[in-house]
Amino acid sequence: MSVIFGIASLAHDSIENEELLALTERTKAYAQDDTFLKVEGAVGMGFQPYHTTGRSRFESQPLSDARGNIIVFDGRLDNHEQLKDALSIGKEYATDSALVLTAFECWGENSFSRLVGDWSLALWLAGQRRLYLVRDHAGTRTLYYRVNGDRLTWSTYLESFLGTGERLRLDEEFTVRFLGGLPIRTTTPYDGIRAVPPAHVLIFEERNLKAHAHWSPLTADRLIYKGQDEYDEHFMECFERSIRRRDSPGAPVLAELSGGMDSTAIVCTSDSLRRRVNRDDPLLDTVSYYDDSEPDWNELPYIAATESYRGKTGIHISTSYLDRSFVSEDQMSPPYAVPGFDANTIRREEEFNRRIASGNYRVILSGLGGDELLGGVPTPFPELSDHFVCLRFRTLARRTTDWCLANRDPFFSVLSETLRSTFDLYRRRFDARAIAPWVSPRIREHCIELASEEEKQWPLTGFLPSSISNARSWLSIIETLPHLFPKIAIRREYRYPYLDKDLATYLLRVPREQLVQPGRRRVLMRRTLKPLMPSVVLERRRKAFIMRGPYALIQRERTNIERLLSSSRLENFGLVDMPSLKRAINSVYDGVETAWSRSLLAVLVFELWLRANDGSLIVSEDLSDPKKTPFGAYKIPTAQIESRSTP
Repeated sequence: MSVIFGIASLAHDSIENEELLALTERTKAYAQDDTFLKVEGAVGMGFQPYHTTGRSRFESQPLSDARGNIIVFDGRLDNHEQLKDALSIGKEYATDSALVLTAFECWGENSFSRLVGDWSLALWLAGQRRLYLVRDHAGTRTLYYRVNGDRLTWSTYLESFLGTGERLRLDEEFTVRFLGGLPIRTTTPYDGIRAVPPAHVLIFEERNLKAHAHWSPLTADRLIYKGQDEYDEHFMECFERSIRRRDSPGAPVLAELSGGMDSTAIVCTSDSLRRRVNRDDPLLDTVSYYDDSEPDWNELPYIAATESYRGKTGIHISTSYLDRSFVSEDQMSPPYAVPGFDANTIRREEEFNRRIASGNYRVILSGLGGDELLGGVPTPFPELSDHFVCLRFRTLARRTTDWCLANRDPFFSVLSETLRSTFDLYRRRFDARAIAPWVSPRIREHCIELASEEEKQWPLTGFLPSSISNARSWLSIIETLPHLFPKIAIRREYRYPYLDKDLATYLLRVPREQLVQPGRRRVLMRRTLKPLMPSVVLERRRKAFIMRGPYALIQRERTNIERLLSSSRLENFGLVDMPSLKRAINSVYDGVETAWSRSLLAVLVFELWLRANDGSLIVSEDLSDPKKTPFGAYKIPTAQIESRSTP
């Protein structure tokens, strides 16, 4: 990702170059293709390019027009040809930032819904003194902002806000969400610094903030074709186009090959596309991870099968939960910007960079999202719930019977579970049992309040259960993308073919039975990709999960954990109930498997992160008081999903 950043004065004071330059100190290491600034009175913008496409090298940013409007744009517009046609731009070449500026002049705020690609941007309208901060539909580019006094600051990376020498305060809502196991949404660890939500437009005018969605995963209609051939053709058209968009010339690309269907489909489809153009074109390079310590995660046979099928061996890197520790990374300077790291993290980073150094890769292709969008979870309830709410009782009985025969489940048990899940979906009731038992009572109360409020923000009327389920799956995907947890040493650009806007819009509208059938998951994917992938991968059972690692790590690290908790910051701040936490950890020491292993890890890595930031982070004494609202004047709803028509 390139780095875009800027400052706008809410008091209309002039911005100085030195203010902008102060934001660059901690980010210039991640975008080494120079730094460019533009200051126009009360606004200043900066651009640190990280070139990953051929088109990006023609950019000259920040870009301004005759009206004094200024834009900085990070990313890739995949529909630039269609935009040029729609805008009647006759130039042979138009940069992405110039296209966005022209599109806004023509269509206004509706222009953002027309953009297809991976991007984020900041746009200043000089005449209206109005600033737009916008991220693409999937949030594939990070963008953070802060209002501090009369200064509005924004940047691609959190590090821009951390390099000024100012001590920041720990954000209360982030802490509640992290410890309570809730989605992080727009929060950051730092009070007053928020993320622009994916698929949203934030509009700052004077001291007011407005926000709306320019795209939504919540769809009210279903795409109904005459036969499965049409579904197959539409999927392959979108899938191949998505890969061409992310595998284009411009920078060396490294594809993750995990042994599962999603990453294998990306690699094998890329091979097919390249061979159609020129059989001598080099195939994608791949990197695969394996863990010998995890008995249920042996992916090497599937990785080897794919490598044999395509005739090219990739890089294999051993990775394990047991490579981690519970020793503070306080030797790091600067420490990681978000929790989740330990003293061994930088060593793992350096080893990874050493193993792939010969390729000079700037881009990593990831298969994340395929499982959720293509029917990787073989559950009948979204489909059966649709039949129930649409009063298709004969179809409901028939399909329930089909699923019962395939799974050998009792008919009335499946039917009653369908009814229960349907009513639970629309009742918007948060299950407090999902909160770890060791969080303090005040944190628990605040968790329930946040989760319940978020549930109420969902506009459920008029949407099928499967649509609501799809939208929630989408939000869970974009919460866990790796670019949200950036490395320190080198930051490469992640691309996600399954999150392509055209592909995702199609898959979110496909009838559920096209994706999952009784006794058969990923039906659409298996039909269409059969000629391109090794059958041992295409027909494998669902990919294994890492189950033993967190449990074994906690057992092995008993001494370090006890030392870590002997003077716990979390306990001192009243965020955890230490006796309950120690009982849970002791049960793991005693060999009792627990469903809370990952939650325990979250508590421990948060403790590590607090220690690493001793002296640079202020923690309020009333942090755990639920009566003290964490919602600042510039906070927007965390799960805001709107249905807006696309031009």
